[in-house]
Amino acid sequence: MSTEQNKSMLKRIFSELNKGNFKVIDELFAEDFVDRYPAPGETPDKEGFKQFLAGTHKSFPDWRWSFEDILAKGNKVAYCFTMKGTDKGGYIGMPPTGKKVSYRAVMG
Repeated sequence: MSTEQNKSMLKRIFSELNKGNFKVIDELFAEDFVDRYPAPGETPDKEGFKQFLAGTHKSFPDWRWSFEDILAKGNKVAYCFTMKGTDKGGYIGMPPTGKKVSYRAVMG
């Protein structure tokens, strides 16, 4: 894939996740996908990752992922993103706070 195709795929993944469409994981992630940092109790495969995302979306139903920056070269992509939402509860067993939260990370 070209650099632009990789960037476009990443944008599509996050766009679908913003809609709560976790089937995009099955469509675009490799069959042998391994989550190197699975949530407690989740399997490190696509199914476990989808369960983690579904639980997070339930806890933050208004979540939105946005990109700060996307860097790509060949088949490698790194990105900085922000996730914002309102804590409605249940995230990793914690009670709801009702507060708006923001999480920023760099992945690559």
